[in-house]
Amino acid sequence: MGKLYFHIDIDAFFASAEQAAHPEYRGLPVVIGAKPTERGVVAACSYEARRYGIRSAMPISKAYALCPSAVFLPVNFGLYRSLSRTVMECFRNYSPVVRQLSIDEASLDMSNTEKIYPDPEETAGTIKNEVFRKTGLTVSVGIAANKYVAKIASEADKPDGCFRVLPGEEEAFMEKIPLKDLWGVGKSTFAKLESLRIRTVADLKTKPLTFLEKRFGKAMGLFLHSAARGADPGVFKDEHKSRSVSNEETFLTDTDDPEEIHTCLSRLCEKVFFRALAQNVKSRTVFLKIRYDDFTTVSARETFASCIPHSAALLQCAETLFSRRADPGRKLRLIGVGLQIEPSGSVQQELFRETDRDEKQQKTDRAVLDLKKRGLSLTKASSLSERKLN
Repeated sequence: MGKLYFHIDIDAFFASAEQAAHPEYRGLPVVIGAKPTERGVVAACSYEARRYGIRSAMPISKAYALCPSAVFLPVNFGLYRSLSRTVMECFRNYSPVVRQLSIDEASLDMSNTEKIYPDPEETAGTIKNEVFRKTGLTVSVGIAANKYVAKIASEADKPDGCFRVLPGEEEAFMEKIPLKDLWGVGKSTFAKLESLRIRTVADLKTKPLTFLEKRFGKAMGLFLHSAARGADPGVFKDEHKSRSVSNEETFLTDTDDPEEIHTCLSRLCEKVFFRALAQNVKSRTVFLKIRYDDFTTVSARETFASCIPHSAALLQCAETLFSRRADPGRKLRLIGVGLQIEPSGSVQQELFRETDRDEKQQKTDRAVLDLKKRGLSLTKASSLSERKLN
């Protein structure tokens, strides 16, 4: 047997996790994100909620208008992380190479496992049963000879499905996929394809590589050319890592209160730095996103000579960017903070000269992260909490 990959998604994960934890929610429309009276957007929703037209990223107010009887719940990352770990452990029982792509999906390299698992679809069924038995969650599986087609196939029989694309049938399979469902094609690229009268994958296949590279650039042109033919465009390379780590937060009500903004920035910086720490990645570049009450959005970034050593330093950088970029007196709707990840082997030095306080802060960050990994809920008081925004 040649190359073989399973791409597995947990179906409607956040909502399904709540339904698994609270059986009384099963069969009901569940919306994750915020209460109807709060500001925010839909982070996830159950399949029952989708029947009312509710979708991710929709304003909570609109979701409530579509289905006032839905169960509205806040995001519970503690529950989702715990269930995700259990699901990923199930996957590792079947493949020595499991690449977790997000909290709710993974790619399993099943190549050269035919002596143990001779029937891929039967094996997929066994995995699905084990996940359901241990968590109460359903998963959908895509099976193919390359990672990209397996990813597309995992969407072909949702929820609780399994779809296999046999070797040699990748191109025929991709021709049946709506162009809008071509994974990796963003809204702007899709709009440009439409403007070129490319409306189906079959249309896309007729365009030579030189045509696509000229209009979309070499990288995206090659991606489109490969994807349309069922070839792996390389988006799931093993060495690939997220190029940035970021979080953003929408205020319950628009605000220009310095203390509330400082508290939000502090919370975001801790979340972002802990994610970077957990992934064992470093960054020299901090970026900030500000959205005002009229939805005007501005951003700022700065790259330093050496890496950000701890969460307090990240907060200091974020506040400096905020003081430079924000318009005094204007009310804010949203703030986001992020780190641009450095390539492996890049600068490892600290941003500031190492002091006893820096070393203490680094140890505190790692201690808090260790507690979080063990499932303990702990909010670290910012070492800079006494500071105010200008």
